[in-house]
Amino acid sequence: MKKFFILFLILLYQISSSNHTTFHHWIEETNLYHVFVKQFAGNLQGLRQKLPHLQRLGIKTIWLMPIFESMSDHGYDTTDYYKIKSNLGTIEDLRQLVQDAKTRDIKIILDLVANHVGSQHKWFSSKDKNERKDHWFVWSPVDKVI
Repeated sequence: MKKFFILFLILLYQISSSNHTTFHHWIEETNLYHVFVKQFAGNLQGLRQKLPHLQRLGIKTIWLMPIFESMSDHGYDTTDYYKIKSNLGTIEDLRQLVQDAKTRDIKIILDLVANHVGSQHKWFSSKDKNERKDHWFVWSPVDKVI
């Protein structure tokens, strides 16, 4: 949890240290590029290598699709919010990406998918009743949702 919180603070600092006066103004003025890391660059190290190209294109913000451990390629079914998907890299790779991007005046936004959790997440799969969080969710039959 501590590592995740520190990473969150680093990203928040990067956004808040912008030359713009407010977040609202900053987000309206940026050239944002939404990246599916695996398809675009293979992994986080590959994305670091593409930063010079993105900078030449005038990209000021990179919005990463979910990169945390998940059951699928798209990442919208997170199973562990504390681990980077192994085929994409490590938390250190993410830190290096953020640092390198900052030196190029490029911001990084993480698509943190807190409202979608994979069925293999410990909140559902743990045998320890104190770790299970099934009760945090509203469950209904699929036929009633559709």
